[in-house]
Amino acid sequence: MRALLVRDVMATDVLTIEPSLPVDALYESLPEGSEQRRQRLYPVLGDSQFDLLGAHERVLVEERHRERPLAPHRLVGSLGALLPTREPA
Repeated sequence: MRALLVRDVMATDVLTIEPSLPVDALYESLPEGSEQRRQRLYPVLGDSQFDLLGAHERVLVEERHRERPLAPHRLVGSLGALLPTREPA
């Protein structure tokens, strides 16, 4: 059996976003075919890089964009659900 290292299966250069970024702005900032567009999760960080508030799933961002033009609100919460944002401490 071959051992897998974390660096072999996880990316370290990921797009992170601020909690104030509207979903439509996130979608528009992801150019078609870009590395960021292929990223599955977009971590939402608070005041520091260690303050993880939640994550946007790419598929939910794309679905919401297709459904209707989005008002400036946020999709932050647990994976697979659209939940209210947890404010930074």
